[in-house]
Amino acid sequence: TMTATQRFCTHCGQPLSPGARFCGVCGSPIQISPAAAVPTPAPPPPPPVQAEPVVPMIPGLNRRKGFMGMGADIIFLVTTPMRVILVLVSTDAMKSAVNTARERAKAEGKGMLGQVAAQMGWAGIIMDQIQSMPVDALMMQFPGTTFYYNNAIRKVTVRTPMDEDSNVAMEIIIEAGGEKIKLESQGSTNTKSVKQALAQTLGGVVR
Repeated sequence: TMTATQRFCTHCGQPLSPGARFCGVCGSPIQISPAAAVPTPAPPPPPPVQAEPVVPMIPGLNRRKGFMGMGADIIFLVTTPMRVILVLVSTDAMKSAVNTARERAKAEGKGMLGQVAAQMGWAGIIMDQIQSMPVDALMMQFPGTTFYYNNAIRKVTVRTPMDEDSNVAMEIIIEAGGEKIKLESQGSTNTKSVKQALAQTLGGVVR
C-alpha cells in the first residue's frame, strides 16, 4: 500500500495535483513512498509450565525411625516424570499447616468446633504448597527431603500387611540401588488405586 503522493514537487516546488505521477510543470517523476508498517502486537506469553510437574502425590505416610522403629517421620510421596521424591514434613511444618487451616476456618466465620475440625485438613495445606512450587524448591522448603531418579528404582511394592493386628493399612516399599525404603499408611487406603497412580510414572516396576 502506498501513501498519498507528494503535495509539492521536490524539483521545482510547484503544487502537485492529487494522484499525479509526474510534475505538470517540470515533468519530474513523483516519488511514492510505502506506508509505514503497523507493528503487530506480540502475542501474550504462554503461562509458565513447570518443567517437572508433580503427577500423583500420596500424603501422610510414615517412615519408621529410632529405637525399634518407635519414632516416625511424616513423608509425602511425590512422583514426577523424572524422579520419586520423599518430602519430609517436619513437626514445625505440620504445626504451621494446622494453624493455617484454623485461621482459614476462623476467617470463614466458623466457631471453635469448626476450627478444630478444619485443623484435620492440614495435609491439604501441605499438598497445596508442594504443588505450587518448582520441584527443586522442595529441598529448601522441606529440609531432609530426598529423591531417587525413576531409572534407578528397581521395584516398588504396594501391599496390605499380613499382620491383622497391625494398625498399618498399607505398605509401600521402594527399592533403589542398595536401599530399601519402607513407608506406611495408617489410614484407609485403596492399594489398587495407589499402584495405578505410581505406575503413571514408574510403569512396570510397581508391583
